[in-house]
Formats: sequence, structure tokens, C-alpha cells
Amino acid sequence: MDSEALTVVLIVLLGAACCFPFLRARREGAEVDVFELVYPSTAYFFLLFVVRGVYTLSLGSAFIIPPVDLATRRALNLAFAYLFPALAAFYTGYYGTYASRLARWLPDLPARWSASRLASWGWAATAAGTASYLLLIQSLGGFSVYLSSKSEALTAAGTSYLAIGNSLLPAIFTISVSQWASGGSGYVGNLLLVLPPMLFLSATSGSKGAFLTPLLVAIVVHHYLRAKTRVRLLLGLAAAALVAIPIFNVYRHVPDIQLLWSYVGDSVSGAPAAEFLTHQWMSRFYGVDALALIIRDTPEVMDYQFGNTVYPLLVAWVPRQLWEDKPIVSFGKVFGETYLGEHFAGTGVSASATIVGEGYLNFHIPGMLAAAFLLGLGLRLAYEWLITRNRGGPGVFLYATLFLPLATAWEAPIAGLVSYLLALGAVALTLTVLFASRRSAPPAVE
Repeated sequence: MDSEALTVVLIVLLGAACCFPFLRARREGAEVDVFELVYPSTAYFFLLFVVRGVYTLSLGSAFIIPPVDLATRRALNLAFAYLFPALAAFYTGYYGTYASRLARWLPDLPARWSASRLASWGWAATAAGTASYLLLIQSLGGFSVYLSSKSEALTAAGTSYLAIGNSLLPAIFTISVSQWASGGSGYVGNLLLVLPPMLFLSATSGSKGAFLTPLLVAIVVHHYLRAKTRVRLLLGLAAAALVAIPIFNVYRHVPDIQLLWSYVGDSVSGAPAAEFLTHQWMSRFYGVDALALIIRDTPEVMDYQFGNTVYPLLVAWVPRQLWEDKPIVSFGKVFGETYLGEHFAGTGVSASATIVGEGYLNFHIPGMLAAAFLLGLGLRLAYEWLITRNRGGPGVFLYATLFLPLATAWEAPIAGLVSYLLALGAVALTLTVLFASRRSAPPAVE
């Protein structure tokens, strides 16, 4: 299990296994819906484990540095080997009949928005989201600290509820876009109100996801309510992501915004542009490295947890201002301090153990399989309920709102992902109740 040739073979075979959803659609003669969650989720799996595997094998990484010792090589090969049954469990959860049955138990959603409610009360949600954003900035020390010390601002504790309030801004934007895409009215005033604070939030967030999310949700909404997305638009979004990654990486790590250009110069000097950009693009996606280190160093660094990484989910709702010693909800911070302490100790950064890596740390291979199966089941349930059965403005709004965290869930900590989805879903469902029309029922599409 410590052969480099075996590593190459496993990477190639795992890449081939990622083609299964496309081959399945082709065999059944079905048209591929590019935003059906199985496709972007599988593509993200491919990036985290296959592309990253090629990168680590050829160029090395900050976590696995060539020449790779035998113990690490063996753990890397085991990681690739274990990913085959995990991917099969994911496909089983997604393509089984379980999600379709569960979706029938969920309530039907209204088919469209109420133009009068949206025009009358959309401004209130926009104002609440803007106020939450300003309070967040104030809690972090004001605009100067928020803009200049981005790494400190992004790792501050006790800001979850204010961040949930911030989600009102992209939510009102998404509702307004879905109202436009479905041919409704009452959205113009909300767009004029919400765009300035939302664009400022996105640009100064220090998060690539927050920056690209408004564009992504607009594309998803347009795809389901107006016209199918063309390939060139997806390529444009991918190009925007490639440009945003190095910019936001530098912005997040510069200690003071006034030192931005000198920091860029120090980062680029001594390295060819192509190599610099490659490292910047891949630095975010280290899934297979993390999984290999967990396999190699468990139980020496940390004993098997048997569900202990998930139990903080039960207390996630308690504000840290009321319980200063509340357990860290996101296992990513614990993982960064333990397995990757050389890189993340004392930084407060949440490192990605991946959902299957955390599953392994809890219950070995059965934990990986269970995490992957439940992920597949959850993605199919979201698609069945919100698109197959409720493809109206509200259903598409909910789907677009949850799309990115669901599509990228492979790298998320389990408790952090669930708590975030519950909070985001609660905000989105509340807005749906407030702004949806009561006059029409959605068409049930089987």
C-alpha cells in the first residue's frame, strides 16, 4: 500500500468513478440538469480528492511535502481506497428511493410571491439585514479593523447570530430576482435598496463564496424560472472564481490593508506566475491531504471520537455571549489545532477535515460511509422537494439559497454544516411565509 504507482492508479480510477452520474443520465436518455445537486457535488468531490491528489503527488503541498515518507504514502493510498466505497454510499443515498419518499412528507410550497407584500415589506428585511451587518462590523472593532485586519475579523467568535442577520440581504436579493424571473412585479424597489449594502458586504467579506454567491444564485434562479443556463455562462462563472481566489487569499491574510501591494509582491517574488497561481487556486482544496493525515495520525493525535465531534450541535443555538465556555461547534477549528497545528495553531482558522474525514475520525470506515450516504440522501431530498415538487418562485428561492453550502458540503464540518443550514433555512422559510402568495398552490411535478 506504499507504492507511488498504486497512488496513480487509484487517482485515475477514482476520477473515472466520478463520471457515474453523467454516464447514468446518458444511459437513461435523460437530459443533464447542471444544477441538480449530484453534479456540482460530484464535481466538488473530484476537485477535493482527484485534482488535489494530482497536485499533491506532482507538486507537493503544505501538509504533505515530497519526498513522501512510507507512513504518509500508505495513508494517502488508504485514503484513495476508502473514498471508493464512500462515493458509492453517496450515490446510493442520492439515487435510492428514500429521498423521494421523504419528500412526500414535506409540505407543499406556494407557487409564487405576493407582489404587494414584497413591495410593502421587502424594505424592512433589507433594513434589518443592513443593521445586522453594521452591528457585526461594530462588534469587530469598527470599519477600520473589519476592512484592514480581515484574518482577525473572520476568526472572531460569537458572531454567528449577526451573520445570520446578514443573510437577509442576499435572501431579499434572491427573492427579488426570482420574482423578476417568474414574470412578477414588486421587486424593483427591493433591488434598488438591497444591491448597495449586499455588494459592499460581498466585496469586503474576505470570502470568495460570499463574493460569488449573489451571481451564482441569480444564475440558478434564472435557470429554473426563465431559461436553461448556457455553457458559456458557467465558464464565465468559473473564470470569475479563478480570478477571485488569489485576490481573496491575499486579502484574507494581509495583516493590514495598507500593506496589500507589498504583501502581493512578496508572495509573487521568487516564483513563476503559473506556479504562484496554481498554489493559490489549490490552497483552498486540500481534502485528500486532510483525510490522509487523519488516517495516518488517528488514534495517536486524537482518539476515535464516537460522535463527540457532532454533539456540540445540541448547544449551537446558545449565544456565546451568554455561555463564554460553550464548546466549539465547528470541528474544523479543533482539527486545525490538532492535526494541522504547525499551520493553524493559535490562528482560530477552521481547517477542513472533510465530511468523510470527520466520519472516519468518529467511526472509522463505517463513519465515512454513513456521512457520505446521508449527504447523498440530503442533497436528493432538497432537489426532490424544492425543484421536482415545488418549482415555483419560493421553492427555487430556497433551493438557490441552500445550493452552495449543499454543493460544497464534502469539505464542511458536520455540526457546523447542519447548524448553518438550519439557521439559513429558518431565515429563508420565514421569508417565504411572509412574502409568498396564499392564493395559489404549486403544481406537483412527478
